[in-house]
Amino acid sequence: MIRPMAWSGQRFADWMQCILFRSQVCANVEASFAKNGGDLCHSACSNFFRLSFDMRRVAGSMGGQLRGIMGCPRIISLMVLLLAFCSGCSEKKPETPSSTPDMVSMSFAVLETELSPAILVHSRSKYLGLFADAEAPSHIAFSTRNGPRPFRRGEKLKADELEECWLLLLSSNMPPWVVYLQHKPLAITLDTNGLHCSFENGAGDVVLLPLHGNSSKVDTAKWPEFLPREPLMRIRYWAGVLREFPFECDTSVTNNATVHQRFRFHSIRDDWKTRPLQLAPISPPLAARADQNLRRKLLDLKMPTPFGPYMGFEGVHEWKADFILPGPIDTNCAWASLGDCKVARPNTALIYAIQTNGWPSIANLGAIKPSRDQPPPPFKQTLLNPSSRLISPGP
Repeated sequence: MIRPMAWSGQRFADWMQCILFRSQVCANVEASFAKNGGDLCHSACSNFFRLSFDMRRVAGSMGGQLRGIMGCPRIISLMVLLLAFCSGCSEKKPETPSSTPDMVSMSFAVLETELSPAILVHSRSKYLGLFADAEAPSHIAFSTRNGPRPFRRGEKLKADELEECWLLLLSSNMPPWVVYLQHKPLAITLDTNGLHCSFENGAGDVVLLPLHGNSSKVDTAKWPEFLPREPLMRIRYWAGVLREFPFECDTSVTNNATVHQRFRFHSIRDDWKTRPLQLAPISPPLAARADQNLRRKLLDLKMPTPFGPYMGFEGVHEWKADFILPGPIDTNCAWASLGDCKVARPNTALIYAIQTNGWPSIANLGAIKPSRDQPPPPFKQTLLNPSSRLISPGP
């Protein structure tokens, strides 16, 4: 005799949550697939990143447990399918790259902008030192031929085993930072004086990213032993985003409520052929005012900043939306403060500001040096636009 399945109220609620969640995920994949011109690779990668965050959100609504989601084999199968497509992506011909002429003509320069949580370093030198003249990170991790692997400071590193463009720096006294390279290095060393990279024909464009923004609640205790999947997927996602580095934004406001922002990007094409992904960010105060329809189009990158969460629109260089605000939008505000106007423009730092006393440096994290032994020259600051400044040698 077959007995009917007994459904408790909690189990029924979990399954309903599961069905709604699966429908939302499928809708996201379908929308992304259409938006990217049928590019399944792009859709899979971006939606696996989004799905990992949505699973934790739904699990939180179930009392912090994953029983409701893990009981849905179709969702787990969907995650496996997205991951398979993401890991097996083929290269798609990128759009015509652009650049910042002010920077590419220089032998060494650092670009600071409020449009990105990252910092861009340009250097023609065959040597580049990072996190120098400070307490160096204790561990480094990168993708080898046998997968991602962490190494202790002082351990011998084989640069020819670097399979992807990123280096993850870890320490108990600093948040995790990622270094994204443009060119394959000849040698990599992490010692008590910082990170040292040597190149055959120059470093090119190197991007430094605080992996979790200004958050101080990231538990990295086990990362020196094994790099978990969530930060690994985050690192790889940002690798594509930071191949298109935003440095200028043109903002217009009509009817005191309709905002249109158009961005210019500095394109980076690396030796690993990392697929670029344009991300048009939205001013954090405006993101907080977004309605439900707009929020469905926004990607929350879980990147906290002093101005609010950093969010954006994937695969586009501009966006336009209506907002309901208590008063007219003041375009004389900094981009990062558009919507509450707590900071006036120009403003060129979103999270970390570059210090210029000696070699360009980040407070408590060390200097950026294109030379191992030479003393720093005088540096000048050039305001490229109200959102970005260039720091380079000069009177």
